[in-house]
Amino acid sequence: VQTFSIGFADDPTYDETVFARSAADHFGTDHTEFRVQAESVDLLDQLVDAHDQPFGDSSAIPTFIVSRLTKEQVTVALTGDGGDEMFAGYLRLAWGARAERIPRWLAKAGRSASGLLPWSPNHKSLQRRAARFLDACALPMDERMLRWIGYFHSDLDRIIRPDVLESASIPQDKLMESFRIPLRRKPSASALNRLLQMNFETYLLDDLLVKADRCSMAHGLELRSPFLDSALMSYAARLPDGLRVKGPVMKWVLREAFKDLLPESILTRGKMGFGVPLPLWFRTHWRPLLEERILGQESALWEWLNPEPVRALAREHLDGTADHGHRLWSLLTLERWLAGASNRAAKAVEA
Repeated sequence: VQTFSIGFADDPTYDETVFARSAADHFGTDHTEFRVQAESVDLLDQLVDAHDQPFGDSSAIPTFIVSRLTKEQVTVALTGDGGDEMFAGYLRLAWGARAERIPRWLAKAGRSASGLLPWSPNHKSLQRRAARFLDACALPMDERMLRWIGYFHSDLDRIIRPDVLESASIPQDKLMESFRIPLRRKPSASALNRLLQMNFETYLLDDLLVKADRCSMAHGLELRSPFLDSALMSYAARLPDGLRVKGPVMKWVLREAFKDLLPESILTRGKMGFGVPLPLWFRTHWRPLLEERILGQESALWEWLNPEPVRALAREHLDGTADHGHRLWSLLTLERWLAGASNRAAKAVEA
C-alpha cells in the first residue's frame, strides 16, 4: 500500500508528518512524505479556476498540493472524508451539543466575558478556543454553528457596501434556512444527532466533497472515501451519543474499534485539521499579493465592499495584532474570482 503525507517547513504547528510516518512504519506501507515551502501565489488563481467560484475553505490549499504530488505516483487514492461526520470528530459538534445544556443567562454572561480573554497568536491555544466557545454559546443552534465555521459575522454590514446590501435585500432567515431544515428534520433527536445531520447535509456536501473532488480532478487524481460507504453510514447513524463522544474523547467508538491495530501515539493524539500556515504566509511570502489586492486601489472587491474595514483587517494581520488568515484567504479568493469574471465578460464582449 502506498501512502502520502505533506508537511509545511515554515510552521511546525501545521506539520503532522511525524505521526503519518509513525502510522506508515507501523503498517509497513510504501510511504512518501512531502515537505513544502510557501506555494507560489499562482496557486490562488489555480484554485479559483478549479472551483469556478469563490471558495473560502483554505484547506483546499493542502488538498490541491497533495493531490498534485500524489498524482505523480498513482491515479486513485483513498481519503478519510466522512469519518468526522459519521462519528463526531469535530469539537464544534460536542461544543454545540453541550451549549444546549448551559442556562441562557450563564451563556450570555460567558459571551460578555469572551472579549476579556487575552488574544493568543496560537490558533490552538486554550484562550482562542475558550473565546470562540463563549462568543457563540448563547446563540440559537443554527447561528452558533455558523459562527464557528464562518469567517464573517456581525461585521458584514460594515464590510459590504450599503447599496449592495440594499439591492440584495436577503433576510437573515433566508440565509440560515439551509442549516435549519436538517435541524428540524428530527426535532426529538438529541442535540448531537441534530448537529450531525446538519453537518452531513451542509458542510460535508457543500464544502468537503466539493473541495476534494475539484482539487483532485484538477490533477486527474481520483479519490474514494471508504467512510462514506452506504452500509457504514447507516450503521453509524444508529449509534447512541455516548459511543461517539465520551467525556473529552471524540470519535470514541472508532478509536475503540481500531485500538488493537493502531499505535498508541495515533490513538491518543488530538485532532489536527488539514491546514496551512496562512497567518505566516500572509505576513511573509504572500504579503505583496495582500498589499496589491487588499490594500491597493485597483482591487475588484471595491465594487462590492467598503475598502476601509477590509484594509483594517489586513493591517491588523500584518501588524501581528490579530489572526485574520482565513478571512483574508476568503477575500482574496473572492477578489480573484471577481477579477476573472470581469476579464471573461470583457473577452465575451470583444468576441
